[in-house]
Amino acid sequence: MSLMKTKDWVNTDPDNFQFCQKVAGKVFRFKEFDLSLFNPSISDTMKYLNDRDNMTTEAFVDKYWNDTELWIEQEIDIEQYTLEEIQDILDSYGYEYDGEFVTFQTGDYYEADALIAECIFEYETQY
Repeated sequence: MSLMKTKDWVNTDPDNFQFCQKVAGKVFRFKEFDLSLFNPSISDTMKYLNDRDNMTTEAFVDKYWNDTELWIEQEIDIEQYTLEEIQDILDSYGYEYDGEFVTFQTGDYYEADALIAECIFEYETQY
């Protein structure tokens, strides 16, 4: 069975190989393949990029999941952020947050805690 499935990881951004795991309460762990490490002109790094482009997500994750140098990892505890900080971060992604619900410009509602944690992770780990 896939490592990803056995650890309750959810693929939150297939284009970037980003995964989320709920730890407890309002705490989430994120892991994303770190493309900033790779220079396409260096042949040693091309195998990772080729695999990323040519393998299924599950196969890629199973092959490289434990290579910690290939991933950006961070644990996000939403309760460590003020309402104002959360609102500012979500606003930079086009979301609004009233302290209870997250809405997008289209009016769509999203599961607040996981989406808030994902936006914080992306905001803090931009490369």
